Amino acid sequence: MHNPLKCIFPIIFFMGIAASTAQAQDANCNCGEIVKQLQAENEQLKVKLAQAEADNKRRAVDTQAIEDEIKKLQNKEKTNASKETPPTNSKRLSPEEVKESLIQMQKKANKCGHNGNLTVSFGIDETGKVINLNAISGSFNNTPVGQCILDVIQKHRFPEREQQTNGIKYNFILK
Repeated sequence: MHNPLKCIFPIIFFMGIAASTAQAQDANCNCGEIVKQLQAENEQLKVKLAQAEADNKRRAVDTQAIEDEIKKLQNKEKTNASKETPPTNSKRLSPEEVKESLIQMQKKANKCGHNGNLTVSFGIDETGKVINLNAISGSFNNTPVGQCILDVIQKHRFPEREQQTNGIKYNFILK
């Protein structure tokens, strides 16, 4: 008669886990096959663990790159904010002034990501600050890239004027 303990004890000590009761009760228990099966399962788990660790490292690098870009944009914005332009004689911003600022913001927004868009609406108060900023639609709506674009817009300073400018709508397209 076959002794199941001769089969199960090497597996317990080899792998640090207990074999199932069904395996221990199997009269035709083949220790070598069970050890090979457990070794194969162990190797598969090691591969999955290595893949998960690689994915986590890649995500950490991607997150760090985005955070670095945001810090660069914030530093550039601080520098640009300190360079105030004196108000002109016009009461409101001209379409050319708005267009020039949108081009500047688009260049900065391009650093937030790629392959998508975000349509926004906003106004500009008398001091040149962006007001009533809203993300309307786009593939980056409610995403970290979308938030980066909104931060670029919110930090931008337009020339000062006597009156607010409202109803600006623009689609930021990132390639």
